[in-house]
Amino acid sequence: MTRWRQRLGDAGAEQMLRATIDAGIEMRVIRPIELKRINVDTTVQTKAIRFPTDARLYQRMRERLVKSREPRA
Repeated sequence: MTRWRQRLGDAGAEQMLRATIDAGIEMRVIRPIELKRINVDTTVQTKAIRFPTDARLYQRMRERLVKSREPRA
């Protein structure tokens, strides 16, 4: 998302926000009076995301293959 947001730039983000607000008003989901004051929650929750690497995927594959060939009691 960071790269996409950087490519979009401030002007692009502003244009998307304007289009979103206009669509909300047009569909009568929000009213212009509701836009007089806006509260924005900017908290971000970090997540422990691990991106798959080839080495880790191969290791998981090996573990599962070995496990599937073990004799069952």
